[in-house]
Amino acid sequence: SHGADYGVKRTRRRVATPASSKKRRAGASDGRIGALEGDELAAAALLARRLAPKRDRERAADAAAIQDLKRHKADAAKAKATEAAAKKLARASATFQATPWIVDADVPTRTATTVRATISQKLAKIPPRKQHDALREQIERMSSGMGHDALKPKFWSSGKDASIGSKGSDKNIEFLAATLAAAYEAVRRDALPLVQAAPAAATIRTIGDETLQSAEIGRAAAAAA
Repeated sequence: SHGADYGVKRTRRRVATPASSKKRRAGASDGRIGALEGDELAAAALLARRLAPKRDRERAADAAAIQDLKRHKADAAKAKATEAAAKKLARASATFQATPWIVDADVPTRTATTVRATISQKLAKIPPRKQHDALREQIERMSSGMGHDALKPKFWSSGKDASIGSKGSDKNIEFLAATLAAAYEAVRRDALPLVQAAPAAATIRTIGDETLQSAEIGRAAAAAA
């Protein structure tokens, strides 16, 4: 009766759904190949075959683009190296033309004392305002002109380094004179070779059109001929 049921909670039994059924329903909508069956699987395979040539073309295009980029970088690096070499040779050709204070053939036989004396004598004949440039010219001839870059100082003048001095100052002239004397001594001590002619810089070729450096090389080589 109704009275007997008062206060009693009624429950409805639910039938448990098998776990395999849940997995099938979940898999049917997640887009995985393993969840497709029959016609759906066949359609997916057909679509994959149709898309394969396009993917292959895209991969080939990407690979070609990467190779083009590598070639471009290699060409740029080669051009940069060529220009650097051309500029160096042009400088060597130009600095070699300076008249040496000590004849090249005599350098290996000169003592440090006679070298310093010769430098002092040469400086005494040059106005103070031109001594810096005159010393630099001689040092560059022995370094760039002869192919011995290690003989060249890192700085030609310095307003901060007291041991180098500002351009044209007494300390600066003293520093450059000592640098030139050290260069002569290095040639004598280490038997460094001294070239007899300006570098054949005109043989350097650049990639593409003529550049400022290659034109400079041509002019320098022509002047040395």
